[in-house]
Amino acid sequence: MSFLVKRLTPFVFATAASLFAGSSFALTCTVVDKNSTASTATPVTTFAVASNFYSATQSLVKEYLTSVTSSSAIRVCHDSSGTLLTEITGTPTYPYTLFLSADASRPATLKKSYSSLIVSGASPFKYASGIPVLYVASGTASDYVLTGQSGSTATADGMTGVKIDLDSVSKLAIGNISSAPYGTEAVVILTAMAQWNNGSYLYNAGAVYSPSTSGSCTLGAGSGKWICEYNNIDITLSAITTGDATAGIVSWGQVCSAPNSQYVKFTSYPIEQDGILLNLSGATDAGKALAAAVVSYMNLGSSTWNSWLATKCYGAI
Repeated sequence: MSFLVKRLTPFVFATAASLFAGSSFALTCTVVDKNSTASTATPVTTFAVASNFYSATQSLVKEYLTSVTSSSAIRVCHDSSGTLLTEITGTPTYPYTLFLSADASRPATLKKSYSSLIVSGASPFKYASGIPVLYVASGTASDYVLTGQSGSTATADGMTGVKIDLDSVSKLAIGNISSAPYGTEAVVILTAMAQWNNGSYLYNAGAVYSPSTSGSCTLGAGSGKWICEYNNIDITLSAITTGDATAGIVSWGQVCSAPNSQYVKFTSYPIEQDGILLNLSGATDAGKALAAAVVSYMNLGSSTWNSWLATKCYGAI
């Protein structure tokens, strides 16, 4: 039995300190100072971060601010990399000073086609290697996959010939295949599993289903299996944890620290995650300097940074 694809409209999960009060930010944001990741302080600068790295960036910012004497605060906003790029290049201009994408192509696009929007002389830099996982909210993750399957060239850690067990997974959540790099990589993995056909989608009825206004993925009568696309990988994870989807492909960094977390890692499908320093209208010199200082603090490529990445469940660079 094959999957039907349903695209879901974006929606925002309101959390404490999300959507900084009085701002015009359309994304989910948190202000971080050295004492808190839900601060009410006025931020000096704003970072635009791919959803998979949202929690890790908050930790990074707090660690950096703790290491210096400054009392600055930093706003961290997240969404899919494609949505962030649209905000960076569109109007109105948001005063982002740093873009941490979940892929390499979007920072490269800024360098090639929007040089006025990046700091003079800035180039994309790799900051992490992301690892996709098949995550389940309950049960044992390995029970949701089959191995040694004919037609599949997909590999997971310790497994070959991997396919999704369609008898166990009625709804599979993935990120948006156009705007969320982990959604794009999910297509690569599902294609290797021979569970993604027709050029774009694998489905029964020959149609891509309309978005749901509620953001839920409701199984249609007699429709079989669903692949549910969510606007970013944070919403994708929420769909799994709330039981809206049976399982899904998300980032290892999102789930590895959760108690009794169950997932199957696809280490052989790493995702290069690149960043770039921005020079957008509305960003202050102090804000841009603070962004550059945080990137310098990361000490990219060093054993210290790679060890830090390991604690956040990302691959070394």
